[in-house]
Amino acid sequence: MKSIEDLFVRKGAWILPKSGTLGKKAENLLSNSATIESTKDWGFRLPTPSLVIPYEYYRDIEGPCYTILDWINHFFKDIKEVGVSSNSPDEDFGKRRPGQYVSAKIEHLDRPNSTFEIDNVLNSYYSESARLRRQKLRLSEQGMSLLVRPFVKGMQTGSFSNFGDICLITHTDPYYEMDAMQKPSLGKTWVDNKGDILDEHSRATTWNVMITDRLFRLSASLPQIPNKGWEIEYVIKAQEGSEIPLFYVMQTTPIERQPRFAVKPTDRNIFDAKEVIGFGEYKTNGILYLPLNFYPPQIATFDERNKDYCLVTQHGNISTTDSNKRGNILLQTNNAKVVLDVDNSRAYKRGGFSAHITQRFREEGSALAGLFTNELKETLLSQMDYIFRANRKLQGPIYSPIGLRTCADEYEQKATVEMTTEIKPFAKLGDVLAGGIKP
Repeated sequence: MKSIEDLFVRKGAWILPKSGTLGKKAENLLSNSATIESTKDWGFRLPTPSLVIPYEYYRDIEGPCYTILDWINHFFKDIKEVGVSSNSPDEDFGKRRPGQYVSAKIEHLDRPNSTFEIDNVLNSYYSESARLRRQKLRLSEQGMSLLVRPFVKGMQTGSFSNFGDICLITHTDPYYEMDAMQKPSLGKTWVDNKGDILDEHSRATTWNVMITDRLFRLSASLPQIPNKGWEIEYVIKAQEGSEIPLFYVMQTTPIERQPRFAVKPTDRNIFDAKEVIGFGEYKTNGILYLPLNFYPPQIATFDERNKDYCLVTQHGNISTTDSNKRGNILLQTNNAKVVLDVDNSRAYKRGGFSAHITQRFREEGSALAGLFTNELKETLLSQMDYIFRANRKLQGPIYSPIGLRTCADEYEQKATVEMTTEIKPFAKLGDVLAGGIKP
């Protein structure tokens, strides 16, 4: 095996491989590192050092987690906590899929737990949904490169998204550390395309104005890409002896520009939306309904065979709260164009869509939370209704080829859902896949 000196080279804040695949997350951040370093007066920093481990370095090693941990121990021997981030070569290729892969915080001197966590990060590349996505996009099978950095514990975390006509700051919960983007956000601040806060309440605090000003200026300073804006994930940490906090830039990702979309009122609306994600009009072909706790293997098969359908489910299936040990069903699906979260329970009120879900559906469709107002509410039940209603005729996942048109404006929190076909019977998912009803 080659020595560490033969494998890696130091370049400023980075420890880079001498060969191999950087990975998309590291590639984006590295290309912007000169700009970030030039904004130190604004408080921006990169976590230092940032180590990139290409998948080619470990793919032929038996039990690679131990070798990877040895490399981490070498470069971070004086740093107790380290963040090991997924850094796949195909990350965010085509439409974004935030949360597809796993990252972890480790105390690298705790060897058993650290190797376990590293293994989880590596294996997330081979999940069924990730494999199907690569197959759909005709991407070659490679492996999980890694981006390893000192773990930064801050007082505030979030993301700044520049959609072109409008920008958004999503305030995440620093309590969840590296999982913060997988949890419901603490709030949002909308910003116009000149960097001014649109919400009068948010403008009232000098802190919000300062954060917004700096993030907008950094976003505007990054290289411009046609039809793209930048999304910046950050951790804010107090700077000893200064009123200016430090902004650690954890990720820079090109995102689709989103033109504003005006939702027109209609008496054909059949959904009372309480939360709206996305901008635009989306047509879907068929409704797949997944009640709480149903994760049959047929879902992946259905998703693989169908595209541009509407997924109606209950909040527990897409929640990422600590009580949800089953996982997020959206990580198992690739082709749902619209998600309707039917829930009026306390579980939903404790938190809406996670930041990763909102990132995904702003680029490829829309996600709404609320309740149906027409006769579909008798079949597409909310969580509480599903649990307590007696004599349910249909159990488990069901499907109907009902067409819908969904219009969404996330900024105004307005949405409409209209049927483009008549109501058609629902059938059990197993019967649909067996050919009993055509999707």
